[in-house]
Amino acid sequence: MFSMRALECLVAIVEQRSLTQAAAVLHISQPALSHQIAAIERELGTRVIERLPRGIRPTAAGLAAAATNAAVDAIVAGLAVELAPIRVNAIAPGTIDTGAYDALGDERKAALFQARSAANPARRIGTADDVAAAALAVLTNGFLTGVSIPVDGGEHLV
Repeated sequence: MFSMRALECLVAIVEQRSLTQAAAVLHISQPALSHQIAAIERELGTRVIERLPRGIRPTAAGLAAAATNAAVDAIVAGLAVELAPIRVNAIAPGTIDTGAYDALGDERKAALFQARSAANPARRIGTADDVAAAALAVLTNGFLTGVSIPVDGGEHLV
């Protein structure tokens, strides 16, 4: 699965309709932004944006991915305000070894996990215990509301 950071980059590109503007809004370089989009396209097996002479146009797949990511953040924030003082948060897991990748087969799963481990700052794949620890922290912190917590070993940062 691609990182939350990659989805954040896609949302910015769709909103700005420009790689240059999206990179500026995200405070990253254009090559870094292109790298994030390439990761999404590899994972989905299809283009998410069309590069035009003046700007970009999201594909149907790009709009779907961007809308899904933006929707989660917007729903969490909106519900936190609407339901206050009830707290609303989300957990956004990255690559977690829960068996969801078993269908890839041992060799492909190992290769994917090795690549993801090398690319994220934690230098490992997450576990169900990592997600559970984040959920426990969210549940026990009474002053935390309206946020999506990435549990991805820093994947969203790179």
